[in-house]
Amino acid sequence: MWQRTVLVGALTVLLLPIESMGHVGLTAPDTTLTSTPDNPSSPGRARFTFTSSEGARFECSLDGAAFSPCVSPALYADLAVGPHVFQVRAIDSAGTVDETPASHDWLVLPPGPDTRIYSTPLPVSFWRVATFKFAGEYAGARFECSLNDEAFHPCTSPVIYDNLPDNAYTFRVHAYDKRGLRDMTPASYSWLVDLTTVRAPVITTPFLGATLDGPTPVFSGTARPGLTISVFVDLKPAGSTTVNEAGIWSLTSELSLEREGPHVVTAHAFEGLGLGPGSLALSFNLKLPPEEPAELDDLEALEEAVGCSAGPGDATWLLAGLALLAGTFRRRRPAGD
Repeated sequence: MWQRTVLVGALTVLLLPIESMGHVGLTAPDTTLTSTPDNPSSPGRARFTFTSSEGARFECSLDGAAFSPCVSPALYADLAVGPHVFQVRAIDSAGTVDETPASHDWLVLPPGPDTRIYSTPLPVSFWRVATFKFAGEYAGARFECSLNDEAFHPCTSPVIYDNLPDNAYTFRVHAYDKRGLRDMTPASYSWLVDLTTVRAPVITTPFLGATLDGPTPVFSGTARPGLTISVFVDLKPAGSTTVNEAGIWSLTSELSLEREGPHVVTAHAFEGLGLGPGSLALSFNLKLPPEEPAELDDLEALEEAVGCSAGPGDATWLLAGLALLAGTFRRRRPAGD
């Protein structure tokens, strides 16, 4: 380091070495875009992030408009369908402007295809395998899928995941149409795999408000494999069964129901010496078969019985019995016969 004083007329000038001077203003700052919208993209917001040398400020321009102060991230909404161009330039503390602004051109297209998931596991699953089926709004769409936090990757329907440990999961899928435009709001589904906790069984048959036929209806549902399930109808035991390896149970009622109309069924997981958690109570209606009409053989048997009980020459009781039986037969005989 050195310095010297030079006397020029009445002025005294202190000379410093060039290396002691900063570089502010000598070199224009460089501007770098760090994230941009997809090209093409759907209508909605466009987001840009950018950086430059420390202490720089920025000015942005959209579609040729005058540059104006901005900060990172810069957000734009309600963009019209069509081409767009974004520019950003840095300005250092000395006021030196980046003469070559960073730029991004992209195309906004009409809304992308909608994606629908139409087959999923149960919200609480007793299987370590999960299968998803999905479709796009338009024919010929391609898809990308993601499970939990993994990156999206190409996939086709159905997607099957196996060997899933007990955990909470979220599956997401978005479609691309033939233009290459993707669904900006992926379809998603969240569920829990739990083969450890004893949870309440689920009744799948009957569904709420269904009508079942016969005095001994069939009940079924899902639960953790290996559990014993006890079914109750109107708080009366209707039998027990074991959940199979697929997590499904089914039971034909051992309790004969003699009353038509509404009934209530519940299912409990049987663990140890007592009942475990119970399912939601489901109401269903019961329809019993009609009583069998009297057959002709029954008429003849009654005629013979009444005839034998009546004395010789006394037809009063015979006629009365036949009239009674015939009336019963007419009341019970189905319409149209």
